[in-house]
Amino acid sequence: MTNLNYAAAVELLYSAEKIIITTHINPDGDAIGSALALYNFAVDNGKSAHILVPESYAPENMKFLTNSNKVKKYVPDLHNKHIYEADVIFMLDLNSFRRLKNMACHIEDSSARKVIIDHHVDGEDIADLYIVDTNVSSTGELVYNLIHQTGGKISLDIAEAIYVAMMTDTGNFRFSNTNEKVLAIATDLVSKGVEPDKIYDAIYNQNSLNQIRLLGLAYSNLETFANDKISCMVVSDEMFKKTNTNDDMIEGYAEKTLSLKNSFVGLLIVELKEKSELRISLRSRNGIDVRTLAAKYDGGGHIYAAGCRFHDMTIEEAKQILIPEIEKII
Repeated sequence: MTNLNYAAAVELLYSAEKIIITTHINPDGDAIGSALALYNFAVDNGKSAHILVPESYAPENMKFLTNSNKVKKYVPDLHNKHIYEADVIFMLDLNSFRRLKNMACHIEDSSARKVIIDHHVDGEDIADLYIVDTNVSSTGELVYNLIHQTGGKISLDIAEAIYVAMMTDTGNFRFSNTNEKVLAIATDLVSKGVEPDKIYDAIYNQNSLNQIRLLGLAYSNLETFANDKISCMVVSDEMFKKTNTNDDMIEGYAEKTLSLKNSFVGLLIVELKEKSELRISLRSRNGIDVRTLAAKYDGGGHIYAAGCRFHDMTIEEAKQILIPEIEKII
C-alpha cells in the first residue's frame, strides 16, 4: 500500500503553530527516532511542539539523542490541554487508535488535523492525511522524505534521529528491508555528520552488568520445537526481579530468537506481571508470514516481524496456544 500526501503534509507542517507528535505504546527505535526528527525540525522552524507517548518515556539507550527529554509519558491532566489546542497531530509508526491506549479518545476528539506517517499494513481510517508506504524500511525513512520535501535543513540532530530510526528497524542494515534507497539515505545522513560507530555503540553497547545477566538467563531458557524450526525465548517477571532490570532493557531480544542455525520462526514471550500481560514478539525468515498470525490475536506488524499481547494468561498457556499455530505456517 502506498499513500503519499507529502505536499499537503508539508503545507500543514509549515502552517501549523502548535504541533503534537505521538507514537505507539512501548516505542522502539523507529518510533522514537522518527518522533525526535520531526520534533527537532518543527522546533528549528519556530513551532511549538510536544512529543507525547502512552505509558512510556524514551528508552534508556536512546537518551543520547538531542531532545530525548522532550519525549513525555502522557498524563491526561498535564497534556490534554496541548492535544485540544494543537493545530496538527502527527501519529508516527502506527495505524490504529489501539496503539495509543488512553490517549486515543482525546486525539480523536481534538479538532486538530491528523496525519499518519507509517509503514505497516492494514491501517484504520483514523486521520485526515496519510503518508503511508508499506514497502519502505521504516517510518524514519518516510520522515526523511517529508523533511526533504520541505526543502528545509536536515541538521545533525535530525540526521542522527532518522539514522537511529532506520538502523533499528533494519537490524543495523541487515534485514531484508535494506535496499539501495535505504543505503542512499544512510549515506546522506553520514554526509551530514552522523557517525555510524557512535550510534551503534550508543544503541547496542551500553548494557549494564545486570542487563548482560538478564540476557544470559534468557538464553539459558531457549527452547526449540518442530525439529528446531521454532525457537522460543522467555523473559519472566522473576528474571527481571532477579537482575533488577525491566522491559525497557530487552531491545533486540526478539531477533536473537532467530540466531539458531535451523530456526525459521522465533518467539519471544515477555511477562509483565504488574499489567497481567504477556508481550509476544514473532520473527521469521524464508518467506514465513508471522504478521497474519499476530493479527489473529489483535496484533500486527510486518511479514517477518510482528507482535501481539495476551492478558491474564500464564507463559505456559501462551506457549500451548502459539506453538501449534506456528507449526501450521512453517
